[in-house]
Amino acid sequence: MEKRILVVDDEQDILTLIQEILVDEGYSDQTSTYGKCLQDLQGYLPDLILVDIMLAVEDGREVCA
Repeated sequence: MEKRILVVDDEQDILTLIQEILVDEGYSDQTSTYGKCLQDLQGYLPDLILVDIMLAVEDGREVCA
């Protein structure tokens, strides 16, 4: 079973780069911008969430809380 990873960042270039790396390594990924991340978690239970610490609105620790 492939592992699911949610990547949250506010920069699309970073999301695209990480997505390409994860797919090449065989992971099922979903990328999300900060504003959509909580919406994207509805019905999607990832095995791992990677959150940028320095988001434009809040930092990653606040998003995790």
